Amino acid sequence: MPRLARLPIVSLSLTGSAALLFGLSGAPAAARSPSDASQPIVAGREVSQGPQYRPLPAAATTALRTALSTADEKERLAQLRSLQNATREDRALQRDIECLLPVVESWAEGRKLAAAGKLAAPHEYLRAAVSATQPPAIREDSPLYPLFCLYRGRHLVWTGLQRASSSDSGNDAAEHYAEARRLFAEARTLVPDNPILNLYLGQPIPWPAPEPDAQAPAWANSQRVILTHLDEIARFWIKERQLPDGSFGGGWAGDAELWREWMPVLLAFENPDAMRAHALFAKSAGGAGTLTPTPSPRPDDRASAHHDLAALEASLARTAEALSMNRAAFTTEVRATDRAFSFTAAYLNTFVEPKLPVPDTRTVLRAVGGETGSAPGARSATVRWLTPPRDIAALVKKAGPRELEAQLYNFSQRFTIMGMETFHLEPGRYLVTLYNDAGEVDVEFPLNSDGTSNKTYFEIAPRTLYTVRVTSEK
Repeated sequence: MPRLARLPIVSLSLTGSAALLFGLSGAPAAARSPSDASQPIVAGREVSQGPQYRPLPAAATTALRTALSTADEKERLAQLRSLQNATREDRALQRDIECLLPVVESWAEGRKLAAAGKLAAPHEYLRAAVSATQPPAIREDSPLYPLFCLYRGRHLVWTGLQRASSSDSGNDAAEHYAEARRLFAEARTLVPDNPILNLYLGQPIPWPAPEPDAQAPAWANSQRVILTHLDEIARFWIKERQLPDGSFGGGWAGDAELWREWMPVLLAFENPDAMRAHALFAKSAGGAGTLTPTPSPRPDDRASAHHDLAALEASLARTAEALSMNRAAFTTEVRATDRAFSFTAAYLNTFVEPKLPVPDTRTVLRAVGGETGSAPGARSATVRWLTPPRDIAALVKKAGPRELEAQLYNFSQRFTIMGMETFHLEPGRYLVTLYNDAGEVDVEFPLNSDGTSNKTYFEIAPRTLYTVRVTSEK
């Protein structure tokens, strides 16, 4: 891999529009003598000769400031175009903008370009942002040099993430990551208020989550954070990334892997938007790793699910912590859908200490839906709760061909009609019993199972822990 020249950042003393850039950090410009005023210097070294950057007008300064510091790619693109229009006479800056615009457009408008048929591989428009488009090097005294560092660093990270799983990649990914961090650190020295640079340099960015409920068990509070944020992730991808044919920009097989991480909110709860989005994807994918959206274990696959509660609570707590930071790493920054949940484990944890927690969505599915599949790629559930994956927590403690036991906690401030759809019960007569947090029977009624799916409904009170048991009458 060609390596960029290494320039240590110690002090900065620049003229014209470059001086405006470095003023963003609040550091005063170093005094310059008249004899050296014509030679821009970066870290004590002369930069390459060429057209000089002109002082920026006020409107251009604002556009530059926003383009460098925003975390919103569409806003960055808009400000970069505004900067281009406001500096037509600055040949040096115009060249830099022209170098950067294609890659910024790819990040900001990839879906739009794919939907309009302007890309050679529209189903891989996210990958194209790092594999097919990267900025050529620009002068290090350029006001836009931090943007070159940002996009070149992103290219290296996401290329490295895709190579990290390859057995013959050697230290390729590690080299990509090291060079990327050097570029990110260089850019952050110049633009310290860009949150994306902090993300890639291992500084966790808090992701606001629901406050813990003092009356709820620990597993329920953890699960509430997980489900709220998994649902938020799924909604982002459906709204901001899905194309009219159902694909998400990472290639059909990669997109199928993305769906696996959403299984807790797709299989275990009533989620019409996600179900419609998956149906559209499955229809177009032609079997390229698609997942069946309806939980339907085969009769000979039915198995009992019994949990080690302490281990499960610990796993849920770690996943809740993992999904309480770095939202962008699961959404806006992702450029490989089969690595959408790999950023922390495969990149950040190669250099941060202590290691950050990583999400385990399969354990979440076991908890909320009684998932019993054993194959690495398989996902199934023995029960679906007929309610959205918000303000509810469910812990399936037992799930066998003739029994079901689960705990439910309603975070809502009102009584809620709760639906339950079972998929695993053998044909026969069953008794459904709902116990309140005092261990008293709240309601009890019969259930006839035909061996496929069975729906029942009952009411649960706010901020109350319930246990529901389904037992055979044989």
